Amino acid sequence: KLKGEKMTDRKQRGITLVEILIVIVILGIFVALVIPRLKSYSISSKQKEAKEVLSQVYNMQKAYQQQFNSYCLNRIVADSSEANRFAFKKIGVEIPLTARYFYSMDATENTFLCTATANLDADKTSDVWQIDQTGALTSLSDDVVD
Repeated sequence: KLKGEKMTDRKQRGITLVEILIVIVILGIFVALVIPRLKSYSISSKQKEAKEVLSQVYNMQKAYQQQFNSYCLNRIVADSSEANRFAFKKIGVEIPLTARYFYSMDATENTFLCTATANLDADKTSDVWQIDQTGALTSLSDDVVD
């Protein structure tokens, strides 16, 4: 207490409970808006794996076709399991140990279609990408959008 000052005259400074609650509500709204966007970015980065592997499959299938006049690996599946990681070895493609996608290949003499499938966010929708002998990379089901 200062000299000549009454306790009631002095202003007390501090944060009230109402102010704290308002800040918490504002932060809650902010988090509710930001989390879905971050999830979308996370899934988009995971999709990069499928796009890179499918692009590599396309390049290696084209090289194989130029050498042997046919595409290869009909009805072959590959994933990150030890048994299936090297299923595409004939064309020089190795599935990464950290792969999230399951890959399947259908091939004939003149065509091939490689499909990558994964459920990236544990919902009902799977993420499905395909590439064919023309190099057209197509999203059949986008887990980011669905």
